[in-house]
Amino acid sequence: METCWHHAQEARLAQNLSRKSLAQMAGVSESTIKRFESNGQITLDALVLVATAHGATRQAPSSTPSCDTGGLPLSKATIA
Repeated sequence: METCWHHAQEARLAQNLSRKSLAQMAGVSESTIKRFESNGQITLDALVLVATAHGATRQAPSSTPSCDTGGLPLSKATIA
């Protein structure tokens, strides 16, 4: 199963952004970006900041995978 965080690094690189640059734009730490890209762990607050920095506040295309929280509150879930 493909998860939404598998595309995080691809999206960042498509915008020619380093982790450091994206982190600065989003107002999060570089380690937050690295952790999200490697295993999908991110808080809801950080996810919103990163998505906004990516310009991803528009409706996602239907081909974008959904994020299943497994019934956990999104702020406590691993995005998968």
